[in-house]
Amino acid sequence: MKRWSLILCGGLLEGAVTQITLAALLEGYDIYISADQLVCGDAGSQDIYLDRIRYCTGHIVTTRQIILELLSQEKDEAARALLKALLTTGAAG
Repeated sequence: MKRWSLILCGGLLEGAVTQITLAALLEGYDIYISADQLVCGDAGSQDIYLDRIRYCTGHIVTTRQIILELLSQEKDEAARALLKALLTTGAAG
């Protein structure tokens, strides 16, 4: 089975992010959640939702980690320059 990856950046953790993540995991996707781009209405519950996602094999990462991974796989120099610019401007963390 070929696996596809899905990166979620931003959104309400206790709503759409958790629901989309769990549904996509059931469909066989590898899910990466950019934790530094999430909003949680109840900050005390954030760890519970993230643990639930981890338990179901979702990956909790940062925007910087996502950009570094994309950079490691990108061969086009123009695209690499854009990714490097994101790292150096502070947009990634």
